[in-house]
Amino acid sequence: MELNSLNIPETNRRDLQRLLDQAYAGYVADLDALADEAADAIEAQYRSNPLFMRDVVEDYSRQSAQLADDYFSQLRAIWAEQSGVDLPEFEHPDLLDPSEVLYRMNGGFSGTDWNGLNYSDLVAGRSNAGLSVDSLWPELKTIDDWQQLIGDMVSTSARLMTMRDMHADPTKPKWARVPRGSDPCAFCVMLATRGFEYLSEETADFGPTFHNGHCHCDVISSWGRQKLKGFDPDGMSERWEQCKTAIEHRLTHDEYLRTRSSPDQKFGNWKRNQILAEMRWRDREWLHSGAEPLISFPSDGMREETEKARPQEIRTAQRLRRHGIVPAFQIDHREAKDPDTGRMLLIGLSDLEGGIELKTPQSADKFRTIDGYMGSASKKPDCRRLIIDNSENDNMSDEELIGNIMKSHRFKNGIVYILNKKGQLLRIK
Repeated sequence: MELNSLNIPETNRRDLQRLLDQAYAGYVADLDALADEAADAIEAQYRSNPLFMRDVVEDYSRQSAQLADDYFSQLRAIWAEQSGVDLPEFEHPDLLDPSEVLYRMNGGFSGTDWNGLNYSDLVAGRSNAGLSVDSLWPELKTIDDWQQLIGDMVSTSARLMTMRDMHADPTKPKWARVPRGSDPCAFCVMLATRGFEYLSEETADFGPTFHNGHCHCDVISSWGRQKLKGFDPDGMSERWEQCKTAIEHRLTHDEYLRTRSSPDQKFGNWKRNQILAEMRWRDREWLHSGAEPLISFPSDGMREETEKARPQEIRTAQRLRRHGIVPAFQIDHREAKDPDTGRMLLIGLSDLEGGIELKTPQSADKFRTIDGYMGSASKKPDCRRLIIDNSENDNMSDEELIGNIMKSHRFKNGIVYILNKKGQLLRIK
C-alpha cells in the first residue's frame, strides 16, 4: 500500500471527514486571525517607530510558517489514526526564513538586471553586483503598502512551508490547491480542478509568484481519498468544461497560428489561455461554487417595465445564469448633446452591464433580421458582446443562425454568442 493512498475502513470514513473539515476550518481561521493581527501590528509599528517595520513582517512570516507546519502535522496524525497505519517519522525542515519567502514571492530578481541570481548565492554573498538579502526588501512608504506586504507574506509563508514539509516527508503526500474565499480567479479555479491529485514532486508548479505574490489559495496535503467541505473540484471541472465547450470549435491549429502571442508559444498553452479568457468574463462565484448569479435591475420600476414590455429578455437572462453570466440589467440609453444642433439625443446602450446586448428572436427566419441585430449592436458604444438566444425561435435552426452570423460583416470588433436550442452557450465570432 502506498503511504500517500491510505485505505480508510468504512467505519472510520465519517470520522475522517469530520476531523479533516474541522482541522481545515481551524487552520483557515487561525491564518485569517494572524493576518488581521499582522495588519494591526504593522500599522501600530508604522505610527510608533517605522524603522522596525521589517522586524514585524519577519515575525508574522515565521508565525505563519509555524501554523502551516503544525497543521501539516495535525493532518498527518489524523490520517495515521484513522487508517491504523504508523507513518514513518521524519525531521521537519526549519521554518522558512522571511527573506526567502520574499525572494520566492517576488520571483527572485526576474525581470531585473540580476535575473538568474538564486537565493543560495545571495545568502552566500556570491553576487557580483554586491547584492544581499537586504536588497530583496522594498522601500515602502505607506501603511497600505506595508499591510499589503505583510498579508502576502503570511499567505505565501504558509504555502511554502507546507510545500517544504511535503518535500521532506518520505510518505510523499498528495495535495490540492484550495481557493480561499468565494471569488477566486479563473487561473486558480483551473488549478483547483485537479483536486487532491498533485504529487509532492509537483510543488514547484504551484506558482508562488502568481498574482505577484497576492494569491491566497491554500496548499492542503492528503494521504488518501477525501473530500473537503466547501471544496468541489469536480464541480469546478464541469464549469471549466462548460467554458471550453463554448469556444471548442475555435481551438484549431489555424486559429492558434493566427492569434498566438509569439512563435515560441506552444499549442497547449495557447489553448489553455483561450479557455481562461472565456472563464474570466463569467461570474467568479459561479466558477468556484456553481451558484448562479442573480438577475438585477437598477430600479423596481425598470424591472416592472421589462417584465411587461420585454419578458423574453428576462427569460434569456434566466438561461444565461446557468452559464455564469451576470444578468445585471442597466438603463439602455443615455443623453448626449449634439455638438452641431445643441439638441439632446438618446444614445443606445447595451442591455446588461459589461457591454452585453441580448436578442431573443421569436419568429426570425431571414438573414436580414440577424444582420440587423449585428448592426444595432455595433452602434452602441459600450457593447462588447451580442448574445442571440435561439431557444424560442421555431423559424430558424441553430445551423442557419450560425450561418447568418458568419455571413454578416457588421459588429466587426464585437464578440457574438448564441444560446442554442440545447441550452448551450457558444461563441460564434
